[in-house]
Amino acid sequence: MCSVLQVITDLEEQLTALTQDNAELNRQNFYLSKQLDEASDEREDRLHLGQDVDRLRREVADREMHLNNQKQNLGDPEDHLHDCWRSRCWRLETLNDELLEKERQWEAWRSTLEDEKNQAERRTRDIQRMLDTEKQNRLLTSTINDIYRLHLI
Repeated sequence: MCSVLQVITDLEEQLTALTQDNAELNRQNFYLSKQLDEASDEREDRLHLGQDVDRLRREVADREMHLNNQKQNLGDPEDHLHDCWRSRCWRLETLNDELLEKERQWEAWRSTLEDEKNQAERRTRDIQRMLDTEKQNRLLTSTINDIYRLHLI
């Protein structure tokens, strides 16, 4: 009789431990869900940044085309043309620098988002393994309880 009580006590302790493990897994799952939401927000930021880059590219192309048109249409003295050209070149270089910076930011965000996504996927797989193990342990505990109940009857 003592050994049966000991087994029941051991099983109850195991069930308590599994319940605590389950609570921890639920907390971890909540944390990972929150991180995934943040990663989604960063993905949206990256999309907007990509759109900004495209807009800046179009603006540079438009300004280059406008500059070329002005160059063909100007009949002003050479000095004026050179000043205008320098001003346009400076603006294009500035836009190009902005574009390069946006592209660098976009690449950095993309890389960070990819790393975070991979980490979240790894954590999700780990939690899923833990949940599967817990399910197996609960099934085993249930089976053991059923066996002991059959022996006690």
